[in-house]
Parts: sequence; structure tokens; C-alpha cells
Amino acid sequence: MKAYGASHRGGPTEDVIIDRSRYLAHPRVKMDGRPADRFAAEREIDDLHRLFPNATVVRLHEMTFGEQVRLMARTRRLRGMHGAGLTHLLFLPPGAEAVEWYGEITGGMYVFELLATWRPDVRGEGR
Repeated sequence: MKAYGASHRGGPTEDVIIDRSRYLAHPRVKMDGRPADRFAAEREIDDLHRLFPNATVVRLHEMTFGEQVRLMARTRRLRGMHGAGLTHLLFLPPGAEAVEWYGEITGGMYVFELLATWRPDVRGEGR
């Protein structure tokens, strides 16, 4: 984290939600040219700012990796749909919380719940 200027000093302050609503699938994935809409629960979250007024809603694909790491280093609560962005829970400060939202077709892949066990000082939860 030092290489990206990130530090846990000062304690966590951010409530962060990863917005994947405009996620585009990798070019090799056949999605009929539409943005990937893989999770039923994601369709219900059309206005994250209204639902979580105190949270910072981020689109990780619009940030550099360094910006992502620095944000996670000061995040006290990370929420997001099942997806690669939740691997950032590894950069959360001690005492932080990670919440994984998953839809009907996640198929029992609770990867991030397992990943959270690598960080016993971070609380992990799936919904």
C-alpha cells in the first residue's frame, strides 16, 4: 500500500459502495453488445445515492489502481455486488466491514466471504 501512498493512519472514515450498474463485460464475453446485467438485485438498485445518502458511490473502472487503494485504506464500510471490485477488501483497515450483495444467479460462489477470512480484523457479510 505504501507504493500507492495509502495508509490506515487516522482511522477509517469512508462508507463506500461499488456501483457496477454500468459495468461492461470483457470483449471476449458474449453479451449481445449490452452492458452486463447479471444480477437481479442490481436492477433493484437504481439510485444508490438515494438509498445510501451518506455513502460515496464509486465506479472503480473510472479510477486508477492507486486511487482505489487509497480510498479502500480509509473505508470503514465497503458494499457492492458480487464482483472483482470486492477483492479490495484486502486493503480495508482493521475494524472495517465488507458487505457482498449477490443475486439469484451467483450460483453459490461466495468467493468474497471466503476472501474475508484472510482478514479476520475485517467483518464480512453476504446478502
